[in-house]
Amino acid sequence: LPDPLYTHRFYVDGSPQSVDAYVSGSWKTLLVGTTGAGAREIFLLDATNPSSMGPSKVMWDYDGTVSSDDDMGYTIGQPTIARLHDGNWWVVFANGYNSPNGDAVLYLYKISDGTLLKFDTGVGSDNGMSSPNPVDFNGDRVTDAIYAGDLKGNLWKLDVSSANPANWKYFIYASSGTTPKPLFTAADANGNVQPITSRPQVGLSSTGNVMVYFGTGTYFQTGDNAVPANPPVMSFYGIIDDKGNGSADQVTRDNLLQQSIITETTVNGTKLRITTDNAPTAGQQGWYIDLDYPNAQGERVVSDAVLDNGRVVFTTLIPQGSACQYGGISWLMEMDATTGSRLGVSPYDINGDGKVNSNDYVTVTYTDENGDSQTVTVPVSGKESNVGIIKTPGIISAGDLEYKYYSGSTGAIGMTVESASSTGGRLSWQQLQ
Repeated sequence: LPDPLYTHRFYVDGSPQSVDAYVSGSWKTLLVGTTGAGAREIFLLDATNPSSMGPSKVMWDYDGTVSSDDDMGYTIGQPTIARLHDGNWWVVFANGYNSPNGDAVLYLYKISDGTLLKFDTGVGSDNGMSSPNPVDFNGDRVTDAIYAGDLKGNLWKLDVSSANPANWKYFIYASSGTTPKPLFTAADANGNVQPITSRPQVGLSSTGNVMVYFGTGTYFQTGDNAVPANPPVMSFYGIIDDKGNGSADQVTRDNLLQQSIITETTVNGTKLRITTDNAPTAGQQGWYIDLDYPNAQGERVVSDAVLDNGRVVFTTLIPQGSACQYGGISWLMEMDATTGSRLGVSPYDINGDGKVNSNDYVTVTYTDENGDSQTVTVPVSGKESNVGIIKTPGIISAGDLEYKYYSGSTGAIGMTVESASSTGGRLSWQQLQ
C-alpha cells in the first residue's frame, strides 16, 4: 500500500447471501457469492458444516472469462437463491456491469443438475443488470416473478410462474410479439435516463396493489465520487404493478404522482427535510420524488430501500470533495409507501426526549408551487447523517419505538430513534385452554 506505484487490485468483494435449500434429497445451508469488481464470476458453496470447509464444498464456480461468456460482466450486484415453480432451487443473479456484449441479462442456475438459463433483454450499449429480487405473490414460498433494474433505467419483470422452465420469459407489455419490454423506464423531467443499481423492493400498498420501490444513480464508475458542474437529477420511485401484460400496463413518469422536497431546516444541529403530502388521483400508477433540492447536487440512491409497516425507508448519497466530509454525506429518508407523501406522524425523535410525538414536528416557511409563501407545522421526512455516507439501516423494534442503526464512512455508528408504525399485525399470541 505505501508503494508510490501502487495500483489497486480488486478482490472478492461481492456481497454474499446464505439460504437453506432442499437439494438432492436433503436440506443444506448454501452460500452464494460474487467477486464484485474483482472478476466476472459467481460461486456457490455448501456451508452446512462451516467447520469442515474445503475444496469439496465448492458446488459451482462460474467465471465468464474462463467460460468465454461475453454476457457475463463484473458481478457487483447481490445474487440470491429461490425455489421456483418447477420444484427446484435456483441461483438467481444478474450479469453485472462492463460485460463484453454490454447487454442487460438475468441468469438462473439450477443447483440440482447445473442447468444454466440466460435471459437477455437485448438492451445493450454499455448496459448491465443490477441485483434481482425474486417475489412470491401468493404466499406459497415459491417465486412467481423476478424484478431487476439496469443501467439504462429499465425495470424488468421476468415471469417464472410456469412449472415448465421453457415458458419463463420477460413480460412484453403488448398484445403480440416476443420482444421484452420494461415495466418502467426511469428518466428525469427532460427525458435523461436514470440508471438503477439498487435492488428493487416489492410490497403491497395500503390498497392491496403490488408496488416496486427503487432509487436511481451509480457509485461504482470512474468519476462517480465527483459532482460535475451540471449534475443529473436522480429520483426515488414507487411503481404499481397491476400484473397485466398489455401495453396499458406499462408505467410512465407522466402517470405518477409527484412528491417534492419543499424545504430544509436545522434543529439542534441536525439538518432536516420536509416533503409534500400530495394526494393521488384516479389512474395514477405510483409516485416519485426528485432529489434536486434546492437544485441538482449529485444526490443519488445506490443502496436498497426497506419497507417498514407502511413506510418506505431509503438512504441517499451526495459525494463531497472535501476530506472533512469522508467522501460525502447521506440523507435518511422515510415516507408513506403507498403515496410517497410525508407521514402523518413524526418518524424521528427530533428534540431528543426519547419520545416521538407532535413535539417533534417542525415549523417551516416555504414557497409553494404557485409562488405563495406557506407556514406549516409538520412531521419531517428526512434527516442528514452525522456519520458521513451511510447505506441501508438495520432496524430494531421496541414497542412504540424503533431504532435505526447505520455505519458511516467516518467509521462511526449512527443511530436514530423513531416512532414505530401502527400498521403491523399481531406478532405473538397465547392459546387459552
